[in-house]
Amino acid sequence: MKHHADTARTANYRAHGWMASDEPTDYSHRIRSGSATLDYAYNDYNAAQMAKGLGHTADYERYLARSKNWLNVWDDSLESEGYRGFVRGRALDGKFSTTPATQGFNTDFYEAICWEFSFNVPHDLPGLVEKMG
Repeated sequence: MKHHADTARTANYRAHGWMASDEPTDYSHRIRSGSATLDYAYNDYNAAQMAKGLGHTADYERYLARSKNWLNVWDDSLESEGYRGFVRGRALDGKFSTTPATQGFNTDFYEAICWEFSFNVPHDLPGLVEKMG
C-alpha cells in the first residue's frame, strides 16, 4: 500500500498536491484533474489509517497531511445557484479551469460535474463543512 501511495500518483500531485489538467500521464485515459485529486487524497487518507494501525507514525502523519490535498482543487471563487466554492480542475501553472459549477463531466472530472464532486470528501467532513460554510 505504501508503494502504491508513493508511486501511483502523478508527479505534480506528489510535488504540488494536485493532479494537473495539463499534466501528461499514461496512467489512465479516465484520469481528470478534479476527480483524480479527490481520489488520491482519499487514498492517502486510507494509507494513513493503515500506517497508524501498524504503528508507522511518520507514514501516518505524511499521508494524513497529504489527504488534505483535496483543498488544492477547491476554488473559493466559483459561484453557482447562490453558493460559493466548488472543486474543479487545475492546471500545472496553478490556475483553475473556467468550468462552470454545473459542468465538468469528462473535463475536470470523470463522469460527474463540479456540484457532484464537491461533496466527495468522505475522509474530511469537518474540513468540507468549513469550506462550504
